[in-house]
Amino acid sequence: MDFFTDHLIKIYLEMDTFLTILLLFYLSPANNACFPGLEHLQSQLRSLQQKLGGDIEVDLSLTSIPLIKYRNPAIPNPYISRACDLNCDAFDATGMVPCKWSNEMNKECEPFCGDQLDFIRAKNSWGREESMTIFGTDVTASRYYILAGTDKKQHPLGSAMLVSHPIACQEGDGQFAFRYWTSPGVYINVCTRRLGEGTKNFMWCSGNVTVGDPGPINLMIAGSIMVPFEIVIIARGFNFDAFGQTGGIVILDDLIYSAPSVQRCRNIPHFDPPPKLHHEACLMLNCGFEETEECTSHIKTSGFRRDPGVAPLGNLHTGIRTPYKASFAYVRGPGTKSMKIRNVNINRQVSLEFCLYAPSNGTDLVVKADIEGFNTTQLFSSENIDHSTHNWQCQRLVIHPALYKSLEFIGKKLPNQYSYLAIDGLKVFDPITGQDLCEQAPN
Repeated sequence: MDFFTDHLIKIYLEMDTFLTILLLFYLSPANNACFPGLEHLQSQLRSLQQKLGGDIEVDLSLTSIPLIKYRNPAIPNPYISRACDLNCDAFDATGMVPCKWSNEMNKECEPFCGDQLDFIRAKNSWGREESMTIFGTDVTASRYYILAGTDKKQHPLGSAMLVSHPIACQEGDGQFAFRYWTSPGVYINVCTRRLGEGTKNFMWCSGNVTVGDPGPINLMIAGSIMVPFEIVIIARGFNFDAFGQTGGIVILDDLIYSAPSVQRCRNIPHFDPPPKLHHEACLMLNCGFEETEECTSHIKTSGFRRDPGVAPLGNLHTGIRTPYKASFAYVRGPGTKSMKIRNVNINRQVSLEFCLYAPSNGTDLVVKADIEGFNTTQLFSSENIDHSTHNWQCQRLVIHPALYKSLEFIGKKLPNQYSYLAIDGLKVFDPITGQDLCEQAPN
């Protein structure tokens, strides 16, 4: 017997054993109090299939049960080796990559201690009109997916639970995404459960993730998890009773999990990312002093002037020989002259970069901040900068979140009419990552 034939026989024997176990489970006297048996299950599925319409196919035969496998607490599934092992869109369909998710084992009929409904594999699109009526969207799944439901009103806490294979650990933040369809009243939570804990004894649960069928929902599982655990999708709310309709239905598809590591994990806590910088702040602070830029309006009521940068300004020794890029703002002595950026709301910590051209001694730049409710603060002075070279020198200032009455650039006590000072290249960066915060600023 060749290897291929031997392998097929093993698969057949395993499947035959699996189906026998399922049949015994559903038809056993111990379960009769909770489950009316396989025939009732078939009746429920046939009713849901008729309600969904379209080309949906659910195998209703006695010899090929479309229930995806059960999780057996006594014999845990093997740990996943990579986060992507939990990606699933075929749900154990014949010839497809095995799906490392399982139904929760149904429990005795103690009040809602366990799981009441099972997820079942189906394929092909259901009807678009039926979809609009049941789910509020005409978008349907097209290949394989799983569904759970009933046309009998359940207790509000009655549930259908889908459980991942065990995960040894999670390093840093994990991301979990899937598509879903829910009938009125049905809602979904995503939870984490320590391996070996009771059915609904969770470490953490999300809120209701059903915010608009069919999603997808993109959920963060925050921070490192340093103990073996499972991800649990739990659907509840199969208690609809109105307009002649009862029960409820949920459909899941395209499960995707990612994490930096799921083996030998480092303990990396979760940190919320800082908020995005307001678009208005970008318009005021991100400035190359071009005519079309809104920030150029700061110059109009100031002692600074704008130059297009096409020719040198002033004399060879104390003037401005070259532009930074193109246009720039400049001031000429004698005296003190300033430019204010007024009424700017900076909602997160930023690093403000500007480039300075100050070719002669005594041509000093001072930057001050006037914050609502505080005294004016000096942020920068160029007194210690070498003024002997004709180069643009870029500086970065850390600006803390606040409502600024003004950020003021001051050409301080310029000695005479030959004294020039120029600024250009105002840009806003993340002080830690160095990312340009105004490249894709939100509107």
